[in-house]
Amino acid sequence: MNAFFTGSTRNLEKIKDVYQKIISILDENQVEIQRSWLIEKLEDTDMHTSSKDILVDNINLLAESDFAIVELSTPSLGVGYFIGQAIANHKKILCLYPDSINDDDISEVVSGSTSSLLTYKKYNTNNLESIIKEFIDSLQREELRKFNFVANEKIIDYLEKGADKENKSMSEFLRDKILKELIEEE
Repeated sequence: MNAFFTGSTRNLEKIKDVYQKIISILDENQVEIQRSWLIEKLEDTDMHTSSKDILVDNINLLAESDFAIVELSTPSLGVGYFIGQAIANHKKILCLYPDSINDDDISEVVSGSTSSLLTYKKYNTNNLESIIKEFIDSLQREELRKFNFVANEKIIDYLEKGADKENKSMSEFLRDKILKELIEEE
């Protein structure tokens, strides 16, 4: 498995220890961490020559990742942008914020998302490792298989409307419908 990890670089010195702890936990759980801009900043090895290079490289890294972990303690447009990109790429996202921060202090744009891809967790030094481990374990249990599905226009319309209403992808919407209305009722 590999992960895209991001957080604000605005107060990097203040949060650096938490970021390094997250990286260490991922490493201990055999998760490869993509060489994102944040990782390069932490290692002081930023190789990019322009903002465009940073953006393009990080979008590609995110697309190649199995999931994303986002640290939300410092508001950041860039972090919000990558959450949106992760949702657009159908990546599961673990959004972490310290338990010293009130829920109301998290950006409404981020906390208002109803995507089932997002998991929000408050953390402290005592539970950070277990939160990340549980998230990774849940991903490993939920390995999905792809197959082709041929549908008529009526079915496609139903899936599109339902997916839009629930802010999910069509495959997520269909999977949830099958689980809730067919399998769990048996």
